[in-house]
Amino acid sequence: MPESTAPAPAPSKLQVFARRLFSTVLLWGVVLSALFSGVQFIENYVFLLIMTVLAGVGLMEFYNLVEKEGMVCFRRWGILGGVLLMAGTFGHFQKWFGRTDSPARVNDFETIFLILFVLGLCLRQFMAKDNPHGIVAMATTLLGLMYVPWLLNFIQKIEFFRFPAGAHAEAGTF
Repeated sequence: MPESTAPAPAPSKLQVFARRLFSTVLLWGVVLSALFSGVQFIENYVFLLIMTVLAGVGLMEFYNLVEKEGMVCFRRWGILGGVLLMAGTFGHFQKWFGRTDSPARVNDFETIFLILFVLGLCLRQFMAKDNPHGIVAMATTLLGLMYVPWLLNFIQKIEFFRFPAGAHAEAGTF
């Protein structure tokens, strides 16, 4: 008869605190270094990296909760869609896709992306022969995309559209 293994002991409060303190100091160190580097390239791409990582980790956590509740979702499609939504919005702000001097153009991109994502989910479900819970899978995947990266994109909009069109960031003005 095989021996049952005892569960690993839970980490102490001091270990949990030390781990969280280390990750907080590391993250804030990277963020503040990037913000005050004075190099626009570094500021922008560290911002993109942090936003994309937050979206990816947030989506993984969301989809873990969905699966823990016994529901189904298209986890990989959702995470890929979230990362592409974050990067695409950033690309619009960096003018990778042409002229984007208006928040409306970024909103148009997001709307088109979400429509195409829903169509992609429908195609994905049509191809799945073994998923009897297709509507639930599509709904939870789309909810994750709307709940995490789409809402995080408002931080990008605040960052890149903080000054009205034609205004410049001058010392002492907000």
